Amino acid sequence: MPPALIKNMTPNMTSHSIRRGAAAYANASPKLAIQWISTRGAWLLESLTKAFGYIGTTTKEDQSVANVLAGYDAPDLPVATPSIRDLQQRTSVLEFGQLVTLRDELYRYELGFQDARFNVSLDVVDVTLASLLMHLEAVIASTSTASSSTFVSRYLHELERAIADTSARLGCCITVSTCCDWGAHLWCRKRQVLWHTLVQGTNAA
Repeated sequence: MPPALIKNMTPNMTSHSIRRGAAAYANASPKLAIQWISTRGAWLLESLTKAFGYIGTTTKEDQSVANVLAGYDAPDLPVATPSIRDLQQRTSVLEFGQLVTLRDELYRYELGFQDARFNVSLDVVDVTLASLLMHLEAVIASTSTASSSTFVSRYLHELERAIADTSARLGCCITVSTCCDWGAHLWCRKRQVLWHTLVQGTNAA
């Protein structure tokens, strides 16, 4: 365990807690398997249930399960988390400013508290908006089918309202098509990150 983590550990912890925490920390590495950890050290494991309860509750497991449920073709690859900040280098200063204003309008109830403690983290909002933009074309396509839900229609209504308010405030002309273009840029960025990860993995092997 890195010295920085050891320094910040809670005092008066039992050896049991330390072993459990160290095992969970080790299991977060994609290079280790849970079997390798559970069969080493002073582990008295009466059952597999205990092993998974003690170790198999880390971020790695959560991400692996989420990848499979989300339909990733290669769930073993790391997830490239999108963010609207990825568009900062792909759009002009003016266009990125329009996107940020749209974000603030669309998430006005999540970002509008005077006490910043009650606002949702900007990182979370940026990731959420990026995901919405990336899947916007699929959402629009679903509205033309009978399977379209009220929730999807409400989402599009809110987006169109935010677009109209942002355009009026800035005196520009943002459209749903503009948002789809931003989503396409984000998909391109994601593919680049995944390709870079694959190349690094190949070179390391």
